[in-house]
Amino acid sequence: MAAISLIGSKESTQDPIYKAMSEKKTIRIVKKGENNRPSPKPKVNTAREAARDMVETVTNWVSEFQQKRRTETTHALRLLSKTPRGSEA
Repeated sequence: MAAISLIGSKESTQDPIYKAMSEKKTIRIVKKGENNRPSPKPKVNTAREAARDMVETVTNWVSEFQQKRRTETTHALRLLSKTPRGSEA
């Protein structure tokens, strides 16, 4: 009877047994024959695939650099061909 009278009082909220019972916990029910949710498998890159990705990235960088250099070179040559030379002026 003493426990019943403590439930409504402030002292009961400080009681560790009362706190443990009042915490909401999730309960998961697994029925017989029911499989657990299959966890999604992370994509695993093999060493070969990782190396292939790195090579592709570096190849793209090199081709971008070469293309940029070509356009800069052609632009510079056009500027030089349009400017009059000192001996021709």
